[in-house]
Amino acid sequence: MNEAQIFLQKHAIEASLSSAGFSEAGRSPVATWFAACKMNSESCRVGVRAMIANPVAVVKSDAGGKLTMPAVPPGHYYLFAFVNIRGHALLWNVPVDLHAGDNALVLDQHNAIALPS
Repeated sequence: MNEAQIFLQKHAIEASLSSAGFSEAGRSPVATWFAACKMNSESCRVGVRAMIANPVAVVKSDAGGKLTMPAVPPGHYYLFAFVNIRGHALLWNVPVDLHAGDNALVLDQHNAIALPS
C-alpha cells in the first residue's frame, strides 16, 4: 500500500454519502458517488468532503500501510482511506471495534473496495 491518509469515523461512508444526496434506487451510495465522479468533478469533491467530515482522528500510514492511531475512546468506528495503487483506485471503509490498549488491523486488497476504472 502507498502512504495514505486514514480517517477514523463514527459512521460508515455509505451513511455520509447518503446524507450528502448520493442515493439512487438499485445502487449503493458508493457506486452512485463514483458514477457522479465520472461525470462531474465537483460532485466527486462533495462526496469526498462528506466521507471525511467530522473525523474522530486522522493519521497517515507509512509506505507499508502501518499506522499508529492517537488515543481515542474504545468503541465502534470505521477506518476510511482512499489510495491509487498502480493506476487502480482502492477505497477502505472497514468497521473496527477499538479496545483499550493496542489494536491491530491490516488494510490491504482483501478488505478494500476496488473502484472501477
